[in-house]
Amino acid sequence: MRPGSAVPRFSIIIPALNAAAFLGETLQSVLAQSFADFEVVVIDDGSTDATARIARGFQADDARVKVLVGPGRGVSAARNAGFAASVGPILLFLDADDLLFSDSLQRFHAALDRSGPSAALGDIARIAEDGSPLPGNSNTALAEGGVHLTK
Repeated sequence: MRPGSAVPRFSIIIPALNAAAFLGETLQSVLAQSFADFEVVVIDDGSTDATARIARGFQADDARVKVLVGPGRGVSAARNAGFAASVGPILLFLDADDLLFSDSLQRFHAALDRSGPSAALGDIARIAEDGSPLPGNSNTALAEGGVHLTK
């Protein structure tokens, strides 16, 4: 969070259901951001695996991580619960198997501050479980800076 501020710039909302195989790497990619003014809200939506335990482990190590445990009402309800628990003015929604490049938040921050849009959309790179690239990685509309802005 910004020095002297209790409100982070970004709230990153991650719904998770039986995501133990991926959640740790997702959270590592979020916590490795070069822009550190954010909170992370993980919503375990009724997992039967180690998802909640993994999320709580990150919560114990980093005060920016919040963990909510829900009854399994679906991804939309989980996102809504994360939104309700978030405090940052800018929301970023990730799935539990998404990864962020280390400068993703810095790019969003710079683009949003520069133009004041209502929404921003970032590019994606699709990867397989083994880390190899999958087809459909590039969105040419987002080629410049990896961020698309909308007012």
